Amino acid sequence: MGSRRNRRVMWLAPALSAGLLIALMATGGAATISTEQTEAYHAAVRRAVEIIPYKIGPWVGRDVEAPPAAVKILRPNVLLQRRFTDPRTGRAFSLLVVHTGDVRDMLGHYPPKCYPAHGWVETDRKDTSIPIAGGGMPATEYDFRRLSDGFEQHLNVIGFFVVPGGDMDVVASYSEVTAAGRQRTRAGLGAAQIQLVSGGDFDAAERREIAAEFVQAIEPVIRVIAGGIQGG
Repeated sequence: MGSRRNRRVMWLAPALSAGLLIALMATGGAATISTEQTEAYHAAVRRAVEIIPYKIGPWVGRDVEAPPAAVKILRPNVLLQRRFTDPRTGRAFSLLVVHTGDVRDMLGHYPPKCYPAHGWVETDRKDTSIPIAGGGMPATEYDFRRLSDGFEQHLNVIGFFVVPGGDMDVVASYSEVTAAGRQRTRAGLGAAQIQLVSGGDFDAAERREIAAEFVQAIEPVIRVIAGGIQGG
């Protein structure tokens, strides 16, 4: 537990407001978030995701329509799939940002479940940390491969989750997301999943550099999601 708290990203942990603390005390510490608060929070998350820039560093983005099957599974509050290309080199990777109101909807659409369902075989999985100002953000890195028309394809995914208003705002595993979802003070707020997906033409150092650049660019989105009802 101590090591997890040391990895916590301090700028993603806003304190609960005095008003909410009073409400919790008045109800024995188990207040339930109102429908109005939940709707305002979901709207704030949508607005934040919708203004993610199309140009980040040398990378130029183009939206990709999400498969209907994925939308059906996720029932997202907001879902962004954007493919970023470097015009100078032609190399590209994808950014996925999805927020759901129910953390259980995330189960079928995170890397160990989603990619094997589409023919990818997981070949490696490891804990990693995305470098940011003042520390590192916990994430999980996955490697996949598959055969297509006799050719072997490679895929790398760096992913993490953002949960609202608690001890751990950014977590690397789905089990930590479900633990957060069981808390009444987070009921209905859901969680977000963020993935950076690249092919075999990036080495480890390049992937790490891109991840750091993009996390910095989408920091406002992470803040809103992590802030819980304060983000509304």
